[in-house]
Amino acid sequence: MRVRSIAQICLIGLMLSTVGCGGAATGTSPAAGASATSGTPSESEAPTAAQSDGAGGSTAGASDLDVCNLISSADVEAIIGEPPEAGIDESSVDLRACSWMGSVNPTESVTISIYVHPDAGTAKEQFEFRTSDIGGVEILNLGDEAVYVEAFGLQVLSGRYDIGIDNTGDDSKTSSLKLAQQILPKLP
Repeated sequence: MRVRSIAQICLIGLMLSTVGCGGAATGTSPAAGASATSGTPSESEAPTAAQSDGAGGSTAGASDLDVCNLISSADVEAIIGEPPEAGIDESSVDLRACSWMGSVNPTESVTISIYVHPDAGTAKEQFEFRTSDIGGVEILNLGDEAVYVEAFGLQVLSGRYDIGIDNTGDDSKTSSLKLAQQILPKLP
């Protein structure tokens, strides 16, 4: 709930502070103790996530990405169980973020953050540095790499995009996976 939102903000702050430090990951495996699951909510659904082109993806700038319009109010309502307030754009220069809160119960929320790195190599270094010690469950067949951590939500690397999705819905992991599958193909 509120603690998860604060944890997500702290994780974003950590991510931003490490970009200038040139922090690099040690190894490319998932966090110690992490297990693997499929990136699809059920075994019968095929993954729809776009894969990196290996060259850093699109040259569109972070300012071209409107996270608040990547999903609909109906998508948010399906997760939190009530109509949401309008999405609140919490973006900065290279971090694009949007949060939705319930109109009746503001502790019900969905937050999506997308850090747009200059290239896929930098994105991979930062993703691995940021997720190396947080534990969680590795998600297969979603972006280039993905991990779900109860305290931080879903973290996905796709090309030069480092995506965080967190929500307070009843099944946060499944709903975050569905949102990621909707969002990834829409990235420039």
